[in-house]
Amino acid sequence: MSTMLYVELHYAGKVENRVGGDADKPGRGLSFARGTAFLLSRAGSLARRSWTQMLTERELTPHQYGVLMALGELDRPCSQHQLSDLIGIDSRNAVPIMDALVSRALLTREIDAEDRRRRLLALTQDGLTMVTDLITAGASIEARFFSPLSRTDQAELHRILLTLTSETGATRSA
Repeated sequence: MSTMLYVELHYAGKVENRVGGDADKPGRGLSFARGTAFLLSRAGSLARRSWTQMLTERELTPHQYGVLMALGELDRPCSQHQLSDLIGIDSRNAVPIMDALVSRALLTREIDAEDRRRRLLALTQDGLTMVTDLITAGASIEARFFSPLSRTDQAELHRILLTLTSETGATRSA
């Protein structure tokens, strides 16, 4: 039932109270809790909790995770500016993120021989080890989180999420 239709029916007194046997579970039995956007938000919150715990255990922020994973995927040194663009952070805010990873010896920062104004970032051996650990931990979180879904349902959900978060979808207002 669409939200508009629900609101119209609810205020017209045509929607019965559906609180029943699941009333002891947060939001269960209430019609708003069956809304697609609400459910998507709830699923995102549950997934974010697992990711946040995993990053906290490794003393990483989400942006630091992005830097490490991007460098791991690129498998080559990258300029701070290019890396900032790749992971979607303002390059002016990138320096403290990179500094923290350099101070933990997960990254090196060196002057680019071809353009001395540019700094190149690369993973250290410890950084590569961290990326491997993050990949393993991330796969484990995803496997647990999506275990109630069949492989087919997981692939379909992935396809739908890619559509919703695509370049045009991300600019869509709710």
